[in-house]
Amino acid sequence: MFVQQNAALPHNGIVHKYKSLEAIMFSSLKKMAACATSFFYAGMELVYPASCPLCGEEKEEKTITQTNKLRPTLCDDCTKQLTRDTRKQCLRCGAPVGPHLSRENGCTHCQKDNFRFKTVHALGLYDELLRDACLQIKQPNREPLAASLAEILWQQRKTEFESLNINLVVPVPHHWWDRLLQTSHASHSIAQSLSAQLQVHFSSHLLYKTKRTPKQSQLVPTQRRTNLRGAFKIHSGKKLSGCTVLLVDDVLTTGATAHEGAKALKQAGATEVHVAVIARGLGQQTAMKNAIL
Repeated sequence: MFVQQNAALPHNGIVHKYKSLEAIMFSSLKKMAACATSFFYAGMELVYPASCPLCGEEKEEKTITQTNKLRPTLCDDCTKQLTRDTRKQCLRCGAPVGPHLSRENGCTHCQKDNFRFKTVHALGLYDELLRDACLQIKQPNREPLAASLAEILWQQRKTEFESLNINLVVPVPHHWWDRLLQTSHASHSIAQSLSAQLQVHFSSHLLYKTKRTPKQSQLVPTQRRTNLRGAFKIHSGKKLSGCTVLLVDDVLTTGATAHEGAKALKQAGATEVHVAVIARGLGQQTAMKNAIL
């Protein structure tokens, strides 16, 4: 017995050394790949000058994302315009509120609503340059702009996002026919970027839209609240018990889309649903009054 136990020791030592060597080799290859990537993108800078994806102004640098995809960042002027509104936001709906009002208990825009989501986190009002940006990201091949806007949203609301303890990020889906007709889906790009920042799972196929509906932007508020009723479902067999979900879209106006999406997610067992959007729309008359205040 003594001999057999000692006989096994050299073999175990060899295995241990082999695993250590394997780990060192893997680490070295990873560093070499990182260096190669840096050289590649440095060369790309010389061939394709960086430009702002919103205004088109040439810039001095680009950003390499966590997925090693080359993506231009917004220029300083655009970034300043998009982040100049420093007013507090209502946590229930994302609308701006006065400096002395509570953020937690709702505001005049949402106190009568019984949303299934808990909070909304927006970059700003759907107005001026942010409105232009939101219209642009609905066009084909505007994923770089959508990702850049998501990065600014993350920078502005990082503390809020991190406090939510998100487990899963889900974009508001389009109907399968609309996905065929439209190649660019802003909510998908924004959600993918936020999931990378949060370092949590991203699922683009968990939530799906069951029927084609008229575009919300073409309807009056009362029609928007009923247009999407029952339009979202979770794929069968998917359980979200104990999950805290971040539901992502480009714009929130009445909250009807987010409400229906959150309702489906909670029916599947999600504990909480929070919403992230680039812009909070208030309607033209309300936005004008808000701007005056």
